[in-house]
Amino acid sequence: MDFIDKFIRQHQLPEEFRDKALRWYKPMAEAISLAHDKRCKPLLIGLNGCQGSGKSTAAELVAEFLTLYYDKSAVSFSLDDFYLPKAERQALASRVNPLFTTRGVPGTHDMPLLLNTLRQLKGGESTSVPSFDKAIDDRDFPEHWRAINSPMDIIILEGWCVGIEAQLDTSLISPTNALEASEDPDGHWRGYVNQQLKGDYQQLNNRIDLLIMLKAPSFQYVYEWRLEQEQKLRQYLSDNHLDATAMTDAQVEHFTQFFQRITEHGLKTLPDKVDLLFNLDENRVIYEMAYPKGVIQ
Repeated sequence: MDFIDKFIRQHQLPEEFRDKALRWYKPMAEAISLAHDKRCKPLLIGLNGCQGSGKSTAAELVAEFLTLYYDKSAVSFSLDDFYLPKAERQALASRVNPLFTTRGVPGTHDMPLLLNTLRQLKGGESTSVPSFDKAIDDRDFPEHWRAINSPMDIIILEGWCVGIEAQLDTSLISPTNALEASEDPDGHWRGYVNQQLKGDYQQLNNRIDLLIMLKAPSFQYVYEWRLEQEQKLRQYLSDNHLDATAMTDAQVEHFTQFFQRITEHGLKTLPDKVDLLFNLDENRVIYEMAYPKGVIQ
């Protein structure tokens, strides 16, 4: 398992991550591999996890397990890679609601591009996965995109809202938090977001062969985990005398409110629908793995 040590070094993870990798992520890879053996076709794996849950790390490591340990061709990427370019989000904000200036919620992704990319990958075609530069809040130039030129057995797509279905329209009437109450009093923003979940995002859900969830105890921990990340970033920037800035505590609170409604809806509705569920404690430590729909076939 030397590649785990290399992975830990590359991602600057604590040494105890090795136990997590072997105890939880290797069984995840094994379950995916067995499902591929049974179905004999390229599989799209949806990996859902709220912000700070570790889904990006999990997706990348599981893809390496599949490639190096289970002899599968595998690739992982994020829903974040498919954010709309800044100019398109600004146009959406001008046309629909200013809240769409902030990337993240359904409606701020280039879903036609994502669906076409997945179609090409599942069809064994060569394609390129876009990249998004969060430092400048814009999409990278196409020459920086990741080229995939060989057929894939396993495609892992991770994202905070992957697999989550739309809410009932009646659930949108009352605001969830202060942001919705003050900046979306008529519900137009959340209504548009919900409409997106009914459209292209549901098309994405329909294409997922196996859905996996890293489940947080509650949304409160999403805020606390993000706050912890920003505090560490602030300290790092200070220690290294860098000019970049991290969000203040108040900015973190405001930012996470964009995701509260859908995250809480997902935490409530998704666990019984996924093929593989990993329960996290308040410290983001996995303590249980379950098969809500029965053993994966």
